[in-house]
Amino acid sequence: MKFIVNKSYYSSILHLAVPVVIANVGQVLVQVIDNIMVGQLGELDFAAASFANMLITNVMMFGMGLAMGLTPNVGYKFVAKEYGVCSKYFQNSILQNGILGVLMVLLFIVLLPYLDIFGQPEEVVERCKDYYLIVGASIFPYMIFLSFKQFMDGVGNTRIAMIITIGVNILNIILNYILIYGKFGFPEYGMEGAAIATFVARFLMPIVFFIYMRKVSFYRSFLKFFAWNRMSKKVNASLLNMGLPIAFQIVIEFAALSMTAIMMGWIGTTAIAANQIVFTTISLFFVVTNGLSAAVTIRVSHNYANKNREGIKGYSIAGMQLASIFMLCAGAILLLFGSNIASIYISDPGVIELAAKIFIIVAFMEVFDGLQVTSLGVLRGMGDVVHPMRYAVLCYGVVALFVAYLFGFILDYGVQGIWVGFSVGVALAFILFTKRIVHNLKMMKRNL
Repeated sequence: MKFIVNKSYYSSILHLAVPVVIANVGQVLVQVIDNIMVGQLGELDFAAASFANMLITNVMMFGMGLAMGLTPNVGYKFVAKEYGVCSKYFQNSILQNGILGVLMVLLFIVLLPYLDIFGQPEEVVERCKDYYLIVGASIFPYMIFLSFKQFMDGVGNTRIAMIITIGVNILNIILNYILIYGKFGFPEYGMEGAAIATFVARFLMPIVFFIYMRKVSFYRSFLKFFAWNRMSKKVNASLLNMGLPIAFQIVIEFAALSMTAIMMGWIGTTAIAANQIVFTTISLFFVVTNGLSAAVTIRVSHNYANKNREGIKGYSIAGMQLASIFMLCAGAILLLFGSNIASIYISDPGVIELAAKIFIIVAFMEVFDGLQVTSLGVLRGMGDVVHPMRYAVLCYGVVALFVAYLFGFILDYGVQGIWVGFSVGVALAFILFTKRIVHNLKMMKRNL
C-alpha cells in the first residue's frame, strides 16, 4: 500500500474536519473552563464535579454512538440523490434519539441513591448529587441536537454545527461566570451554577439548529418530507444496526477509561483530581483527531457508496498521517509542559505533581490514540461496525483493565501504572482496526 497520496485527499479531509474540530474543541474548552472555574472552589468541589461528569459522560457516550449511525446511512443515500430517504432517516433518528434521551434521564434519577457503589470518598458522592441531576437532565436536548448534527455531517455540511456549538459555548462560559460566582445580582450557586449553565446551553442547541434549517431552502426541503406515516420500523432497524455497535464500541472504550478514574478513587481524592486534569486535557487533543475521523467517515462513506476503492485507500492513509502529525505534537506538549498545564486548573501542589507524572505516560499514548480513532472512522465509513465493537471488548474491556490493575495495584506503580494499562489497550486497538481495513480493501478488490 502506498503511503504518499495525492494532496487533494488531505485538503478534502481538512475541508470537512476543520469545522468539526473547532466545534469539538469548543465543547471541550467549555469543560476545561468549567473545571478551572469549579477548581477555584476547592479540591472537594472539583473532585465531586469530576465524578458526576464521569458517570454522565459514560451514559452520554452510548447516545452519541447510537446517533452516529445516522451519518453513513444518510451519506450513502445523499450520494445517490435519494433526498426523501435521507429525510426519512433524519426523522426516525430524531424519534429514536428523543426516546433514548428520556430513558437516559430516567436512568440518572434511578441511579442517584446508589452512587456510593463506585467506592468513591463519601464526601465526594454527597457533594456531587445536585450537579449530577442538573447536568443529567441536559442529555435529552443534547440527544435531539445530535440527530441534527449527524444528519448534516452525512450530507457533507459540518460548518453549521460548528457555528451553533461555538455560539452556545460562549453563552455557557458567560453563564458559568455569572452563576458560579454570583455576578450581576444572581445568587452564588457554586458548582451547581456550572450545571445550570450546561443545561441552558444544551437546551438551546437543537432549537437553533431547527431555526437554521427552516430558514435555508435546501435544508427546509428535508423537513417538508416529515410525516407520521414516514415513521418506519425498517429505517429504525437500519439506524440501530449501524448505531448500536458504534455505541457499544464507544461505551466500552470510555467505560474502560472511566474505570481508570474509579481506580484513582481507590487511591484517594488527590488522585481523582489529578486524573480529571489529565483526562480533560487529553480530551482537547482527542477531539481534534476525532474531528479528522468524522471527516474520514464522511469521505469514505461517499466513496464506498460509489465502490471507489482507491478513494477509500487515499482517505485512509491521509487521515492517519494527519492524525499522527498532530498527536506527535500533542505528546511533546504534555512532556514539556505537564506541570504548567496542571497548574492552570488548580493550585494544590500535590495534585499538580501527580498530574505531571501521569502526563509522562499519556504523552507516549497519544499517537496510537489518534491512529486508532482515525482507523475507526474508516471502518465506520465502510459500514463495518460490528468487528470494531468486538475488538473494543478485547482491547479495552479485557486487556486495558487487566494491565491497569496489574501495574497499578499488584505491581504497585499507582496512578502511572493504571494509565499504562489503558495505553496498551489503545495500541492494540489500532493494530486490530488497521488489519480490518486491509482485509476489507482486499475483499473489495476481489468483488470488483
